[in-house]
Amino acid sequence: MDNVLTQLDEYNICNRPVYVHCLSDTGVMCYQGLDVAARRSGKDLNIQGVVWDSCCGPYPQVTVLRVLVFTAVWFLCCLQDWTGGEASLKDCFVSSYEMLRDIFIPALVIKWEGKPNPFCLIEGVWAGDFGRDYYKNRFATPELFLYSDTDFYLPYHYMENTVLAMRQNVGAPFRKVMFKGSAHVAHLRNHYKSYIAEIHEFVTQNNNIK
Repeated sequence: MDNVLTQLDEYNICNRPVYVHCLSDTGVMCYQGLDVAARRSGKDLNIQGVVWDSCCGPYPQVTVLRVLVFTAVWFLCCLQDWTGGEASLKDCFVSSYEMLRDIFIPALVIKWEGKPNPFCLIEGVWAGDFGRDYYKNRFATPELFLYSDTDFYLPYHYMENTVLAMRQNVGAPFRKVMFKGSAHVAHLRNHYKSYIAEIHEFVTQNNNIK
């Protein structure tokens, strides 16, 4: 993320009010890497607010069922690249096979050996935990949580009983919106008008230009 930080600096974005919008824990991971890069370079982004869409999830537990589900999801994503002309059908199968061979199966072996799985840790911290504990480092930064009651990856009870409860206990500023029936990272597609309205209101209310 050092290159991203350099580009932000080139466009003078580092000196402007910044809103971060994370989609799933992959987006959180990107922000986590950007935060590390900024800290190491001595830069301080003027973060006015953070939107957490379908995140921050609990540390993934490896099971045979989850391996099969995520392999299927990975393959479907590859198929979208194929139908969009960005990859061949052969590439879809090769990519899915390599994901299964290099990541999912070794993760199962590690679990069966009783060892912890070090999934995508940055400085020893899981992306979901970075987001979960974000308020501890930026207590005054407003946060908007967008989630649903049918997300297979991020159970709403984990969101409400853990992530949000931690903020409620200390009075950290946040707003939550639980959408009905939308899948993981599908809230914008399924609730377009209300989603856009929530983002617009969040930015408008918290735009404290300095």
